[in-house]
Amino acid sequence: MSVPRHRVQGRRFGLLADTHDDAVDWPKAVEKIRAAWGEVDAIIHCGDLCTANAIATLSALAPVWATRNPQTDPPANPPMLIDGPRVLEVGSSGVGVLFSLSGEPVKAETDPVLRFTGLPPETALQDLFGGKVDVCVWGGTHAARVRRRRHALRQSRQSHAGEGAHRRRTDPRGRDGERGDLAGLMIVSPLLPKAGG
Repeated sequence: MSVPRHRVQGRRFGLLADTHDDAVDWPKAVEKIRAAWGEVDAIIHCGDLCTANAIATLSALAPVWATRNPQTDPPANPPMLIDGPRVLEVGSSGVGVLFSLSGEPVKAETDPVLRFTGLPPETALQDLFGGKVDVCVWGGTHAARVRRRRHALRQSRQSHAGEGAHRRRTDPRGRDGERGDLAGLMIVSPLLPKAGG
């Protein structure tokens, strides 16, 4: 399987997953997301956006790079919205993006900790993304998780990535722990050392 790779410019990336825009007051949620993020260079969405309106609204804020949930999301519309995993090349970092870690070709358990079934994590991520990635972000869990394996950071929903990344957690609906409630801000800075480096 060939995984699409895209060079993405910028340092500030809004990160979303599981927004379920059909089940929330989407205009209000977008305003909260915009206020929390400020200006971003691009938006990364890990699926469960549910309607084409979500992509249209988000793309008015910044370019969108999304993967889709084949059960609920609108049809693929490359390069903005695609099926399956993708890799975004941000500076010297590879950010692997996908909807869920529970499907083929690599299966993983994400609760309570990230475990790949039958493969070492580095091999599983290489198989999943067709090459090395520094960070893996995914949706489909409806739960925020941050997992570190050696020096690689892998996160679900709210995330940060790459060399010297920072994150800020926001809640566009004003409550934690509910579907469609988390947004993250990912800032990639090549000026800071990698974790442990």
